[in-house]
Amino acid sequence: MVVVVLIAILSALAIPSMLQAGRERRVQEASTSVVDIFRNARGRAMYRGRAQMVLVRPSGSALRFDVFESANSRCRDGQFGAATGDSPNLTTVIETLDLATTYYARDGINATVTPGSTNRLRVCYTPMGNAFFGTSAYTGVTDTWSNNMADPNVAPAFEIRLFQGAVAGVGGVARRILLPLGGTPRMRQ
Repeated sequence: MVVVVLIAILSALAIPSMLQAGRERRVQEASTSVVDIFRNARGRAMYRGRAQMVLVRPSGSALRFDVFESANSRCRDGQFGAATGDSPNLTTVIETLDLATTYYARDGINATVTPGSTNRLRVCYTPMGNAFFGTSAYTGVTDTWSNNMADPNVAPAFEIRLFQGAVAGVGGVARRILLPLGGTPRMRQ
């Protein structure tokens, strides 16, 4: 009987730390998937010799990441297809990650993009590995792209924050993904 009581007490003490470890694992997994989307797009641009655009847009309370390939090597006049708002008219999406799907939503995974007041971001990688960005909805070939880090409205890196719960950093695990305009995306805690 004493053994059963001891096991029950130890189990009750271990459950909160096991739940916390599970939350950390799920946020870490989602963050790794986001970093992989950007790394794969950059590597694919360098390997295939064609510009790759990662389109980040709201999807429920989280974000959706879609990767498209240009018909040429340039971002500024890249032919990613005609578009209406956030929906490029393309036949093929190379890669997609939607954090609003049941797999991530069941764990309360949310995400935001900073700097910027909107959760829209376009990142285009050239075959030289350079990154260009835009912070508006994708509209087509006439979109403007920039890589001007001296712009006072833009930091030298974009940050995507993944977190669990309704508010970033409140009562849950959070991860930061840095997208430097001149380098490889990386994750920070």
